[in-house]
Amino acid sequence: VALVAKNMIMICTNELKPLCSTKESAKIKCGSFDSESGFIYSTNSHIKYLLFTDKMQYTVEHLNNSGIFKSIDNPVYVCGFVNKHLFFISREGKVVREELNTSEYDLKVALKR
Repeated sequence: VALVAKNMIMICTNELKPLCSTKESAKIKCGSFDSESGFIYSTNSHIKYLLFTDKMQYTVEHLNNSGIFKSIDNPVYVCGFVNKHLFFISREGKVVREELNTSEYDLKVALKR
């Protein structure tokens, strides 16, 4: 379960026990889970990711389990992330599929295993 506030994301278990959290300086728009224990989300200017495990952790900034996929000009609303493809809704209301460079993300997922 992801609890998303204006400037904070907290990943919790089904029993709402916290697993990890992160704070953002920019407003968080939307997010979606992927199949690799990651949460992909967007802010006003970036598409970012947050990796977590099933054990309680400190905030993500201390663990370096978050990162930026890319900078964006206009905010987008993330719907899903499958096989390096991000699905989102643009400000114009169009559903878009875009391939992302996920090399850093893939490395962190591999190191987490």
